[in-house]
Amino acid sequence: KDLKLRIAVNQKIISENTALQNNDVAALMPPYSGG
Repeated sequence: KDLKLRIAVNQKIISENTALQNNDVAALMPPYSGG
């Protein structure tokens, strides 16, 4: 099963390859729903 994650760097969602710099903060966010 493929797991699709959203990736954010410094609180901004990224959609392409991004090089991380010193002191960057990365977050992996699983699919979620709200309401």
